[in-house]
Amino acid sequence: MGRNLKRWVEHFLWPVECPVCGRIASTGCLSCLENLIHNPIIRELGGDLTLMSGSTHHDTCRDLVLRLKYRGYGQLGVVMGQALAKVLPPVDCDALVPIPLHKQSRRPWNQAKLIAKGIAMEWRVPVVELLVWNPKAGFQTSYSSIERRLMAENALVFKGVRRGRQQVRAVVLIDDVSTTGTTLRRAACTLSEHSISVKKAITWSTSLRYYR
Repeated sequence: MGRNLKRWVEHFLWPVECPVCGRIASTGCLSCLENLIHNPIIRELGGDLTLMSGSTHHDTCRDLVLRLKYRGYGQLGVVMGQALAKVLPPVDCDALVPIPLHKQSRRPWNQAKLIAKGIAMEWRVPVVELLVWNPKAGFQTSYSSIERRLMAENALVFKGVRRGRQQVRAVVLIDDVSTTGTTLRRAACTLSEHSISVKKAITWSTSLRYYR
């Protein structure tokens, strides 16, 4: 079967197209996503934590997050992670740690973990889930910007490292979007309490207006 015919068959069975270039049978082309984030944003979140984001949270970059989280395009998260890994400078670390999905969420996947998997494919670094939401901390995604800043210090708790896994001492935090930076700071503090250093935090996009 020729490449073009195969693509049309895939599109008939799985009717999607790249939101950037319109290529059929593609949730998002890696080259298109790389071009979207060719000028990444680097900012300090405080406490020696540096955030690297692919873009501001607007237009197509925002739409990609919505597709990933709410419209069933799970594979898109992996491609987003691959694009980030190709654009951002590699970080020397033992593992990538995604911000966990809240238990009350109805999503079939953790978008942060999918992005982490994409980065892991390029950087050859394992994805390790070390954090869980404290059940007493509330539903984080429903917070206003002010409530996010007032998030409890113990909102995220240490899950622990599975027995037999190599020692984890230096990690990179991964999430889809940084709104105020509070979640990432809370995660970094929790890990530091267990002698784990957070080298960097990485998100696909960031909302600059909340950092003023």
